[in-house]
Amino acid sequence: MINMKLFLSAILLTFASLMFSACSSTQAQPDLTGRIDTVQQVLQGEKLGLILINSPGDRTSDKYVLTVTTETSIQRQVGQTLEPVICSDLQAGQTIKVWLSGPVRESYPAQADAKKIVIVE
Repeated sequence: MINMKLFLSAILLTFASLMFSACSSTQAQPDLTGRIDTVQQVLQGEKLGLILINSPGDRTSDKYVLTVTTETSIQRQVGQTLEPVICSDLQAGQTIKVWLSGPVRESYPAQADAKKIVIVE
C-alpha cells in the first residue's frame, strides 16, 4: 500500500512539474519592438488584419508586415499591468512589442504571424 502511495505521489509530482514548466515556457522577451505605420483590417476567415511596422533596431529586417489572427493575443500595457484589447485598438503611431508565431517569411518587408502584441504607446 505504501509503494502504491509513493508511486501515485511520484506521478502527481511529475504531472504538476510538467504543467508548471509548460505554463512558464512563454517567451519573456519580444521577438521585435517597433512603431505601427499602417493597420489594414482584413476580416477573412481567422485573419483579422495586417500591420506594417518599423523596427529599426531589429537584426532581421527594419520593416515587418504582421498578420493578426483570432489566435493573436492583443494587450495594452498600463503601468505594470496588461489589459486585453481588440484588433481595432491597434493604430498608426503606437509602439508595440511583438511575439511571433512560426517563421519569418523572407521578403521585404519581412512577413510573420503575430502570436502576441502588447501596445506600449
